[in-house]
Amino acid sequence: MPKTLFFVINTSQQLFYKRITYKTFIHKARMSSLIKDKAYVNGEWVAAKSGATYNVTNPANGSIVGTVPDMKATDTEVAIQSAYKAFQTWKKTTAKERGEMLKKAYRIMLEQKEELARIITLENGKPTAESMGEINYGAGFCEWFAEEGRRIQGGIVSSPFPSKKIFTLKQPIGVCGMITPWNFPNAMITRKACAALAAGCTVVIKPGEDTPLSALALCEVYIVYITLSTLALCEVYIVYITLSTLALCEVYIVYITLSALALCEVCIVYITLSTLALCEVYIEYITLSALALCEVYIVYITLSTLALCEVYIVYITLSALALCEVYIEYITLSALALCEIYSIHYIVNSSFM
Repeated sequence: MPKTLFFVINTSQQLFYKRITYKTFIHKARMSSLIKDKAYVNGEWVAAKSGATYNVTNPANGSIVGTVPDMKATDTEVAIQSAYKAFQTWKKTTAKERGEMLKKAYRIMLEQKEELARIITLENGKPTAESMGEINYGAGFCEWFAEEGRRIQGGIVSSPFPSKKIFTLKQPIGVCGMITPWNFPNAMITRKACAALAAGCTVVIKPGEDTPLSALALCEVYIVYITLSTLALCEVYIVYITLSTLALCEVYIVYITLSALALCEVCIVYITLSTLALCEVYIEYITLSALALCEVYIVYITLSTLALCEVYIVYITLSALALCEVYIEYITLSALALCEIYSIHYIVNSSFM
């Protein structure tokens, strides 16, 4: 598990950097951080009810490596009851979930194998190379049973009765009590406990009295690192959700801003086009009105001129006709008068003759 995580998200304003630093409870440089002086029961580090303890010594030089509680029958009963209570929920987990936990334990053991190997060397007396080999060996059981746990299957049995079917179903049975030897204080615990955990059982372990520190170190490694991994994952999710929310807010702001700008631009373009269209309509209307008015004026003037010309022609014609009639009548009357005069003169002359 990385101890430092970086998150970078690019926005239009700035780069957000989120650095998450986890202070690991287990330091490779300090072996004593894994050496515990209490037993691990029901999720807590507890002392013996009697308060009794005993020393764990280095077989190479007799020096005291650590002190652990001397648990009695009453303490064992409490551990069994706590394990049974935990069994009620652990048995309901799937084989896949249990396998993932064991694989995580496998990776953690390999990450901390140097310190775990030093504890074996201190309390057991093995050379460092052999202690490192035992850690690899013990971690292998975590990986092995993580896979094998997913292959726990029932079976179909041939029935002697034609009307009945017989099948077997494998289920976890409860709390497993385990006693492990001193010669492999790490590997013999993982060999027994990982099989039970993969099957869905919980465990109460009594390690070898000469080498209890390796068992307690395994509890510390599993609990602390799994807890830190969970906290790290929670922090990752929180930071990711926070940054995603900020990014989403910024996207919304940018989107709304761009939408508003686009809307403003659309409104401006629409108003401009509407104004231009209106102006064009007005110009066209005025032009057509002017042309229509000009055409009306031209037609009116033309018709007025034609009417006036026709009036003049009719007037001249009528005047000419009237004059002609006057002339004709005058000439006729003159002729008649002349004829009458001539007739009278002729008659008079005839009378004289």
